[in-house]
Amino acid sequence: MKRELISALVGLSMATAASADDAAIRQAVTKLVPGAKIESIKPSAVADFSEVNVGGRFVYVSHDGTHLFQGPLLDLSRQVNLTEQSQVALRKDLLATVPAKQAIRFEGQNAKHHVTVFTDIDCGYCRKLHQHVAEFNAAGITVDYLFFPRGGLQSPSYDKAVSVWCAADQQQALSLAKAGQSISNKMCANPIRDDFELGLKLGVGDFGTPAVFADDGRQLGGYLNAADLVKRLNEPAAARTAR
Repeated sequence: MKRELISALVGLSMATAASADDAAIRQAVTKLVPGAKIESIKPSAVADFSEVNVGGRFVYVSHDGTHLFQGPLLDLSRQVNLTEQSQVALRKDLLATVPAKQAIRFEGQNAKHHVTVFTDIDCGYCRKLHQHVAEFNAAGITVDYLFFPRGGLQSPSYDKAVSVWCAADQQQALSLAKAGQSISNKMCANPIRDDFELGLKLGVGDFGTPAVFADDGRQLGGYLNAADLVKRLNEPAAARTAR
């Protein structure tokens, strides 16, 4: 009985300490960035520091809230980018929330792989990448397009994305628009805002477009030909997070 009581008190004191640490961390972050959305606070590999997810970006804050650093946290003994590991896990979870009906899909033949591509219709390299979609499909890669109009939700690229989405044949409309051809202006209920907000959480604003993601959360690159995309899809996740 005495041993159980001691264990319970130790557990309570640890929980109280963690709660106090979290409060100090939250106060430090919101003081630095008012209105910051703190998604999670977790232990880090650095003693007395926690890993804090702030709107999809990871920073490291001391438990007393007096020190903060941002950037890749590297495990030199294992040659692993720990920050990228956390980013990959977050991206994987976010991508898993996207319903198939939210994307414009180009189905792979005997598909072995699936990628999500954030695109801007007026982006030159997005158009260049789209020229390889048939090759991707032939290589067994299914491509799901989501929209990320770089000029924002009031831009001409946003209007074009809406028109593509609302077209009777979305694939054809997207291909025509990416070829620089005009398509009929249309308006309907659409997921473009959801695409854009998801892209921000995934870091597309930093990567630029096109941004290609694997289902396991890896960001595979921007413009890629079929051979390069297959190579990166087949590359072990550990090799990517070591960079």
